[in-house]
Order: sequence, then C-alpha cells, then structure tokens
Amino acid sequence: MVKESYLGCREHIELRSIFRAAEDRRFFEFYAFSLALVRSHGTDEHDFVGIHRRTGPLHRRHVRQPLTLNGLMVVVFQYPVTRMLQRVTKKTALILGSCFYAVGYFTMSFVGAYPVALAAMAVVTTGEMTISPTTLSVVGELSPPTWRGRYMGFYGLSETIGVSTGPLLGGILLDGFPHGRASIWGVIAGAAILAAIGFSLWKPYKVSGKRVG
Repeated sequence: MVKESYLGCREHIELRSIFRAAEDRRFFEFYAFSLALVRSHGTDEHDFVGIHRRTGPLHRRHVRQPLTLNGLMVVVFQYPVTRMLQRVTKKTALILGSCFYAVGYFTMSFVGAYPVALAAMAVVTTGEMTISPTTLSVVGELSPPTWRGRYMGFYGLSETIGVSTGPLLGGILLDGFPHGRASIWGVIAGAAILAAIGFSLWKPYKVSGKRVG
C-alpha cells in the first residue's frame, strides 16, 4: 500500500472556498472551454442509444456495440496515447482532441451502416483519450501547490454539469428535431468546435516560472 501524503496542514476548508478558484481568470477560461466540450460528450454518452433508435437506420442489436468499442479502446489504447501526447504541447493536444470529438460527432449524422457507426465512435474515443489526461495535467499545472485540491474540485464540476445536463440537452434536441439526425449531431459537434476555437485562442503562460499549455 502507498502511504497517504500528509503535509502537516490542519486548515479547515469550507465548501465555498472551492469556488474561489473561479477568481483565477486564466483557469476559468480553461474551465469554460472544457465545460463546452464535456457537455457535448455528456450528451453523446447518455443519449447515443436514444438518438440512433429514433432517428437512425441502425438495427436495434447494433446500437449499443459502438459504446462497447469505446470502452475497449480506452482500456487498450489510453496508455499508449498518453505517452504519444508527450510529443506535443498541451494546447495542441486540447485542440486536436476537440477536433476529434467534432469530426466524430458530425460523422454520426451520416451513419447509415454499422461499420460507419463504429468508425465514428472510434474517432470520438480518440478525442476522449486525448482530452482526458491533458485536461487533468493542465489543471494541475495551473493550480498553486496548496490549492491543487480546490482547483481539481472546481474543475470536477464541469464533468458533473456535463453529465447532468447532457441527457437534458439530448432530450431537448430529440423533441426539437425528432427526425433530424444532422441537426442533432450538428449541435453536439458545434459544442466541440466552440471548445476547439476557445483552446486555440487560449494563450500559454507561466505559473510560478513554469510554462503551461
């Protein structure tokens, strides 16, 4: 067992102090861009089956298999992808990951055959494997050493909000475009594109003498 780290700190941390991380403008910009991306992923993750059952030509027995592919790819390829990401800057990885998401989601609009659905999910999963380790690394570098937990906790809200509001957004899109796959997946891909644009405008800077991004 690994011994738990302890710095001898007995500071009492109130819940509201977590939100003080939002006062860091650079961190909040990064948080906002990530929120747009996570929301699109939350919609896809929870509403993939419902969207394709109501608007897509896939057979019922094939609808869930792309999600299985997603899990298998993460298990097999996450570590090699993380190693490869060390060759590029974090800003580049964030933009690439967002673009993978956008391309994968937009391709969902044209799913007419089972192999196309698998290919689209493979692209989305590549974006997921690119974004997940990079965002956590950036949060760790942006946060002061004594406030790292608070920054991580605040960033975790983006995942909670995305997972919570994703199904709501998916339901609204299904009600608004009951037979419009292109419209539904176009909106989801648009959120990923907004994140890519935001990350491209996000300028690398230094925290405690260390370059971030």
